[in-house]
Formats: sequence, C-alpha cells, structure tokens
Amino acid sequence: MVDNSPRLWDHFSVVLLLICIWLPAALLTSTGWAAGLDLVELLALVGASLGLFLGRSKLNSAFSNLIFVILSVLIPLWLFVIRMTPDGGWSVRLGSLGQRTQVAFSQAISGQAVQDPLVFVMFCAYFFWTIGYVTGFGFTRRWNPWQGLLAAAGIFGVIDFYAKTSVLTSWLGASLIFLLFLLASRLFWLNRKFILEGDGYKVEREAGESISQLAAVLGILLVFLAWNLETIIRSFTPGTS
Repeated sequence: MVDNSPRLWDHFSVVLLLICIWLPAALLTSTGWAAGLDLVELLALVGASLGLFLGRSKLNSAFSNLIFVILSVLIPLWLFVIRMTPDGGWSVRLGSLGQRTQVAFSQAISGQAVQDPLVFVMFCAYFFWTIGYVTGFGFTRRWNPWQGLLAAAGIFGVIDFYAKTSVLTSWLGASLIFLLFLLASRLFWLNRKFILEGDGYKVEREAGESISQLAAVLGILLVFLAWNLETIIRSFTPGTS
C-alpha cells in the first residue's frame, strides 16, 4: 500500500498547472451553453488538487485511484444534488436529480431533442474532474502531467471551434499557450536539476530563476508570433488576400 518513489513538488509549477486546467473550463463557462457550467470550473480545480494530494501521499497508485473513484461518486454528485431545488431535503433533491436525468436519457434514446442541459453539464463536469485528477496525480507521482494537460488543451480547441470567436477567447488561448510553454520549460529544468543533484552536483537557486525568466521571454515571443502569423505571411507574400 506504500509507495516510496520520489515525488515532484514545485510551488510555481503547481500554480501553472492549476491555471492551465482552469482556463479551458473557464472558456466553457463563458460560452453560456448551459446553466450550471460554473460547476465545471470548480470540479476541474478540486480534481487537480485531489490528484496533487494523493500523488504526493505515500499511498500506492492502485489505492490512490480507488479513493479517487469513491470520491468521484460522492463529491460531484453532492454538488449537483445541492443545486437541484431551493426547497426540500436531500431525498427530494436527489429524487429531482434522478428524475431529470431519466427524462433526458429517455428523450435521447427516443430520438427527441433533449431539453434539459443537466446531462451535458454533468458530462463536462466529470470530464474536467477526471483530467484534473490525472494531471495532478501525473505531476507529483510520475513527473508527467501532460496526459491531462494535453486533453485539456484539446478540449479548449474544440470549445473554441464551436463557440463564437471573441477577444476573451483569443486572450485565454494566448494565455494557455504561454503558460504551457512556461510549465514545460520549468519541468525540464526540475528534471535536469534532480539528475544533477543525484550525481552530486550543487545547483544554485538562481539557475532555475534564470531559466524561468528566459522561458517567459521566449513564451511571449512564441505567442506574439502565433497571434500575428497571418499578418507576417501576408507581408512576405504581396498580393495575397
């Protein structure tokens, strides 16, 4: 039940990771596609925090994942139940949740248009809850959060494709690219630092700060280049529209 493998923990990287998980959920909420999408943002952050906590613990992966499965039934369900109706006890609210879910599935199976957005919101909430956990757990336990982060970035692209393009979407996308680049450079440095210290070398703190600053400058240049790529191409190809 105990796993003593080395854990990764870096406060700056954790902050970057949480923001990168939150941004796609925030973009989904901003679309206004359904009421209650703010729960998606909350569960994305709670799932990532749970992954970080269990990943940093001494519990082995199998037991940690079992705890996550149990909490996946309890925490999201509890949040949806308390949102059901302003009146009545837990049994009334739970019954309302079950009834709305049953009606939505019945409409979907019979080929009717699903009027209640509850199932859509629940699917999105559980999706972000899961990738949040995978990201946090992968970061601390395997030193690799990219499986969850790339899934989050991918769903960001899907949301951006179907949502109307806006200034907010552009800024969120630019921020996500910049932060992912900064996180990648930070994780690369932490991995190199771990190897160097394992070989007996002393690594100065200023080295990590310098690399982070350089990565930030390069990230800004990357975002600026991506944002103005079309203009740059047209400047080198006169006569194109």
